[in-house]
Amino acid sequence: MRLYLGLLLLCVPSNCFPDQGKWSFKADNVSSQYFAVQKSLYNGSTISVTVSCEPSVSGSALALEVGWTIYRSPCFQEFLDVDLLTQEQLAGLEAGAKLFELASPYSRGESERHQCLHLIDLGALKRSSPLKAYLPKAKDTGGNKTTVQPTAAPQLSSVNDDGIYMLLLHLRSDGNFSVQVDLALRGNHGYLSAVDWPFLPFYGVMCGVYVVYAVVWLVVSALQWRDLLRIQFWIGGVIFLGMLEKAVFYAEYQSINTTGRSVQGAVLFAEVLSCLKRSLARL
Repeated sequence: MRLYLGLLLLCVPSNCFPDQGKWSFKADNVSSQYFAVQKSLYNGSTISVTVSCEPSVSGSALALEVGWTIYRSPCFQEFLDVDLLTQEQLAGLEAGAKLFELASPYSRGESERHQCLHLIDLGALKRSSPLKAYLPKAKDTGGNKTTVQPTAAPQLSSVNDDGIYMLLLHLRSDGNFSVQVDLALRGNHGYLSAVDWPFLPFYGVMCGVYVVYAVVWLVVSALQWRDLLRIQFWIGGVIFLGMLEKAVFYAEYQSINTTGRSVQGAVLFAEVLSCLKRSLARL
């Protein structure tokens, strides 16, 4: 039991939970602040930002500068620890410092100035087309050299390729302010990341399979109730725990896909059920 509890405690900081689709950040009495989130996205995913700003000095008029950059990396592990980056490191990254080995800027928006009011809804970020390194290349036909074909700039901040992305958002002003930032990264299918999305239909199908197993086993056991052995009760318990485990996992992934928020307690509960099921199956 102590071993299981230790493994669960180690699981919390090890990025083993599904990626959420919405984030909320707060900063009080600052003149400059950076926010960074990472997620694997499908082609066509969009990014939305809402900023709630108040000047630290009541009644003063402040102009808030908002800017952002999207980075892309071919390596899944490069952006896993962005939550641990300091404000100085994020500022250096925006200035051109090399914090990642393989990641590079994918697109960058022009800085916008807004009045520091109670609510600034930036909606879906408007951006220019992807940087030159990510534009599609035309095939070499008829001996002509391969050339870069410019693409029309989409209205929204939708990414043009499946991949691992990081959003870096910066806010700065001439005076101090308090701010709350709400970020949302959503694909065409919902808020689940590209890595986690396949688990949703998988757990749904597996939950259905366990339900069928449970019904069949219950019917067969009822027909042969006089001749049941203890091991057959254990088998029924394993089927029940498996059905409950898959149902909890499916509910968690469906909740994230719909609301964008992850309930970590549900994942831990499902992992405990999985451990119990495997332990019971080995008895």
